[in-house]
Amino acid sequence: MTPGEPGMIPARQEAQGALGEQAVQAAQVTQDIQATRTVRAAIDLGTVTSRLMIGRVAGGAGCGSAGAEASATEGVVEHSSTAGGKRGVAAACGSVEVLEQSVIITNLGEGLAASGIISSAAREKLIGALLQFRETLAEVKARLACEGRGVLDIPVKAVATSAMRDATNAQDVLRELDELGFAVEVISGSREAELSFRGTLSGFSELPGRVLTIDVGGGSTELILGTSSAQILASHSFDLGSRRSTEQFLLSDPPSAAELSAAREGAREQIAGFIASLPKRPAEAIAVAGTATSAITIRDSIRVYDSALVHGRRLSAEELDAGIARLSVLRLEERKLVAGLHPGRAPVIIGGLIILSAVLKALGKDSLLVSDTDILQGILLERAKIC
Repeated sequence: MTPGEPGMIPARQEAQGALGEQAVQAAQVTQDIQATRTVRAAIDLGTVTSRLMIGRVAGGAGCGSAGAEASATEGVVEHSSTAGGKRGVAAACGSVEVLEQSVIITNLGEGLAASGIISSAAREKLIGALLQFRETLAEVKARLACEGRGVLDIPVKAVATSAMRDATNAQDVLRELDELGFAVEVISGSREAELSFRGTLSGFSELPGRVLTIDVGGGSTELILGTSSAQILASHSFDLGSRRSTEQFLLSDPPSAAELSAAREGAREQIAGFIASLPKRPAEAIAVAGTATSAITIRDSIRVYDSALVHGRRLSAEELDAGIARLSVLRLEERKLVAGLHPGRAPVIIGGLIILSAVLKALGKDSLLVSDTDILQGILLERAKIC
């Protein structure tokens, strides 16, 4: 058939259509590859828990909600979200869509105040947790490949906080982890505060004026004052945490009235000066991490953790003090049975709640917001160079 003969135009159109389809498919593949390139993983080795988060990071996206499942056994996953319950958050600092997360109670700080070292038992739990995290990373990578979003690797950033900062055998532990293929950075309290603040803000699209975030960990507490656009104005990391307070003050089971009073006074003494020095009080206070989220799950008797039922919930000072009063008359074995409280967190929950209460009282506020986003999101945003 020569040019111009009947049938040429439909053939050309068909060819052009095929090329157009291929172009669309190629563009989709490119888009998918770019999407997987933003997948990152963060690991936080804390005093009480070790946590993994794998997420897709962007400069700002929509919101969603995630489900999570609670385990009732110490040393196993406390909260584990699945791909079926993705969580996306958007804010000035960027957004993180959580693809997978795991929380394992490893108790690195157990007995640390007295011995000065991370115990052999804690080291074993830590190694077990990291090996489990490695398996999870492989599973997510395989899942992305099955979805047609093959990814060569998922970059991982692992940080350690208070327990590793304090332990005299931290270098030995880090060397052992390095030999197993886990490079871990021990970050300072001020660095921890910065990452926590930015991660927390990523969970809120609208916040008023100045915000104070409260990150009560097992061995340290970070208070960070900043703006809703993620500018940090003042911050401090205190050697004050749920595990540290418990081992210093709450020695009886259940704790005595005198011990509870001493724990309250110990928390007040540490934080009062910083709160008083703030040039202006925050419009909003946001509490993050396990103590704060547990306060909500206990209050609402949430047996299976679901971030949609926790994130952004308001906790009043009255409810906080009622929770302390309720738990402080129970023996440890009784606290382990409380609905909404993970058994592995039962030994240190009273100490953590006392710290939260002390911060609220120092601020003169009658309530705070609870956030399910924290340092893990901060690490992911920083690694993607968004925050």
